[in-house]
Amino acid sequence: MKRIRSLRIRQTLEGALNEFPAPTLVDLSRRLGYSTSAVLRAHEPGLCDLLARRRRNNVTKYRSDLKRAAKAALNETPIPSVRDLCKRLGVTVWFMGKYFPAVRHMIAEKRRRVATESAKRRREKLLQDTYNIAENFRGEASSPR
Repeated sequence: MKRIRSLRIRQTLEGALNEFPAPTLVDLSRRLGYSTSAVLRAHEPGLCDLLARRRRNNVTKYRSDLKRAAKAALNETPIPSVRDLCKRLGVTVWFMGKYFPAVRHMIAEKRRRVATESAKRRREKLLQDTYNIAENFRGEASSPR
């Protein structure tokens, strides 16, 4: 019985090495019906370490890919809001702030800058339109009928 359990644990851990992303040891423990990963570590510490390292590498790559995608949003027109970008990437605003605070700040700052410039252009156009209307009225008022 004990040998069968050890064999089942080993096969599950070896099979998990081929999964992407690598499952956590807690997930694997639950698959096997254990409440903690201590049982897995007791039977196969080497495989557990290998899986944990693989999991960390997957997480690092995932975050790197997310950061690259978030930075790419700086070149979009119009630039998305941080909230919209987070929805698109499938992460929370908190996650973005925790793991990519500089990128989050750059996106928010660029969006504010673009909005300020746009408002300034609208004000200038409105002022110019008002001036043109006033000039037209003056021209009409001074022309003989």
